[in-house]
Amino acid sequence: MEIYVQSCGVYPNHDYTWLRNDNKLIKPPVLHSVDRLRQKNAPAVILSRTGEELRLLVFALKSKQRCDFQGREIFNSLVWIAKTAEEPFLRMLAASALRKEDEFLEVIDRSIIDYDNELGFKVLWTQIQELSLTRKAGEQLPDQTKKIGKNSPVLTHKLAEELDKHKLPNQEGAIVVVTGIVDSLTLKQAGVWRSLSSLVEQETWEEFKKEKDLFIGKPLEILRLIYTYLMYCLERIC
Repeated sequence: MEIYVQSCGVYPNHDYTWLRNDNKLIKPPVLHSVDRLRQKNAPAVILSRTGEELRLLVFALKSKQRCDFQGREIFNSLVWIAKTAEEPFLRMLAASALRKEDEFLEVIDRSIIDYDNELGFKVLWTQIQELSLTRKAGEQLPDQTKKIGKNSPVLTHKLAEELDKHKLPNQEGAIVVVTGIVDSLTLKQAGVWRSLSSLVEQETWEEFKKEKDLFIGKPLEILRLIYTYLMYCLERIC
């Protein structure tokens, strides 16, 4: 399993940097594929899949112990990249992050410490790698229906419960996205299985179909749309 941590040091020359669990300065390769699905520099939790590889991304965890030279809180972000067999563990981590569980947050917080090196911080990888959770992930089959809602405490808790009990659907790309200001159309077009955004006003789950799938098996609807568009164009020309 690959693990990446982003943090910074105390002084101005200690900018935010990604570090892999072999202590190499490498950005997680998955970042570019999820950037448009999250609000930058804001808390977010994302689960995604490519082939047999699962990724959990947790952004902007506030450090309780570390501040920069101006007294501003330092934020830590983490990425786990693992094989499908590790899905139960990643689901439990995601649920813990969504609930902001003390055990999860404290392990992460004490694993990233100030250090006198070029980065200004050091990661105690053993503590993160040995992170364990007392509960066991459920193995119920997932509800395949795609749903979106407001990033609220109520829906966040419901999503965490669903991750506790149910497997992830076997789909490619982003599966779970919990973020700040991202519009619902972007999340729907990406076909995210479960998404929560602060820009969505719906206080309960809203079911939807991925837009490009709406006309599968419906040739008459496609022809009707083409005809309507052509008539519109002719009217504009005339």
